Amino acid sequence: MSEIEKAIETLRKISDIETSKRYRELHEIKSFNYDLLTAIEALQEKLEQENPQPLGLEELEKVELLGWVWIEIIEKMELGKSGYYQKNGDWSEGERFCCGYPGLMLGFKYCDYGKTWLAYRYEPKGV
Repeated sequence: MSEIEKAIETLRKISDIETSKRYRELHEIKSFNYDLLTAIEALQEKLEQENPQPLGLEELEKVELLGWVWIEIIEKMELGKSGYYQKNGDWSEGERFCCGYPGLMLGFKYCDYGKTWLAYRYEPKGV
């Protein structure tokens, strides 16, 4: 377990302990928990940046429209190279992850996910 993962676990435990204390007023608990949740989210994002994992197909489909993802090309393709791409509206009737950037639109086939390409929230190091 990394130091960041230990910090996240500790903050979650503190949050659980503090919310169970009855002597705190409700607004103090909400404020305290908001601060803890913000810290947990920041640590989780840092951990993900340091050690990005491929998105699952379900996660990939949930990427917001115009959200950016890193596409890692595993097998050389005619078009496209590894890099950040912005999610576009689906023009493939659900068969492809439609993405690109100004002046370029691509569609990576979902059926090839994990074989010819992978998607990450952040650029993986050393892939």
